[in-house]
Amino acid sequence: INGQTKKAEQDFARENSYTLNDYFLARGFAVIYVAGIGTKDSDGFRTTGDPEETTSTVSIIKWLTGELPAFTNRTDNIEIKAWWSNKKIAMTGRSYLGTLATAAATTGVYGLKTVISEAAISSWYDYYRDGGLVIAPDGFPGEDADVLAEETFSRRLQPGDFHNIKDKWNEQITKIQKGEDRITGAYNTFWDARNYHKNFSNITADVFMVHGLNDWNVKPRNVERLWNGIKHNGVTQKIILHQGQHIYINAFRSIDYNDIINLWLTHELLGIDNQAKEIIPNVIIQDNTKTETWNSYQDCSNAKNDKINYHLSDDKLLTKDVAGSIQSFSDKLDEKTFDYYSKHNAIWEKDLLSTDKKLINNQLTYKTEPLSEPLIIDGKVKLHLTVSSSQDLGLLS
Repeated sequence: INGQTKKAEQDFARENSYTLNDYFLARGFAVIYVAGIGTKDSDGFRTTGDPEETTSTVSIIKWLTGELPAFTNRTDNIEIKAWWSNKKIAMTGRSYLGTLATAAATTGVYGLKTVISEAAISSWYDYYRDGGLVIAPDGFPGEDADVLAEETFSRRLQPGDFHNIKDKWNEQITKIQKGEDRITGAYNTFWDARNYHKNFSNITADVFMVHGLNDWNVKPRNVERLWNGIKHNGVTQKIILHQGQHIYINAFRSIDYNDIINLWLTHELLGIDNQAKEIIPNVIIQDNTKTETWNSYQDCSNAKNDKINYHLSDDKLLTKDVAGSIQSFSDKLDEKTFDYYSKHNAIWEKDLLSTDKKLINNQLTYKTEPLSEPLIIDGKVKLHLTVSSSQDLGLLS
């Protein structure tokens, strides 16, 4: 260290800021945007969720609490301290950013008071795989850990920098491709290194979770496992489940999300006794039948919930066990119908769900008797099927 300064060299102003963070800037909070490992203005390579990525994230927190030094540039060794920090840190963000927040929390790092994880991954295997099947996040067929690493490797945007590391980057991509194993889809050491469940017990920060119940990108099981995985940690946990997809909700008009998080962070970071933990319900869920309606609950996805077992019986779901029967359907439409549906996907989906007679021989549908009162499904739905195919090809989803 050749000296110290309080004035930084700014070269990181290109990012569009998150409007929730702008909201907090106006209320006296400091907001920091960081170039992650392997991104433009940073060093290293993208790794898609491994421990190195967590270490680089936690390093920022350690700078803010005074445990690690930071410098104004790479060459002068002029240190700049976070002299304005009160050493109480929160992390926010959706998707990858929420995932980094979750990962950082699993280290138990000093100073991280709370994370607000929005649409976050809690295990990368649950993102790209499913019980040995190779799957893709919603809307990205063929996408995988190596594709995401390439997509987010923004050091490419600096040609001089990229020229010097191109060969090593190609080695890194090859390493990721080998580790992710698209051939078998098996859970291996690559995915185990990217499984944050193993370290849930280390979480000492309070956790505020936000997730869409219709998120087919980061599926809700990721937040369900985080919610249940920290129940015995002695931390405060809150969750908001909305009916949207992979989105931010701070612009929703039907819930005062900004005010809720303001109450939360004012308590967590400024130490104000505003009863945030008591005022904010543990569980807030957007109603799926009444517009702009939100309901509060004490808990969700509790393992002690009552369970209903349904059994397949011809075209019905029955609560009583029945003798097994073999049923079949043809996964092949005539060429004319197939061609039409391929150009009119919404009509195909409508006909499929309404059991249109054109598809009567091409599907099996099982329904309960009409419900006499609302049935709230709270937790994971498990489906047990024995399926065989007349050919060694096809898709099961």
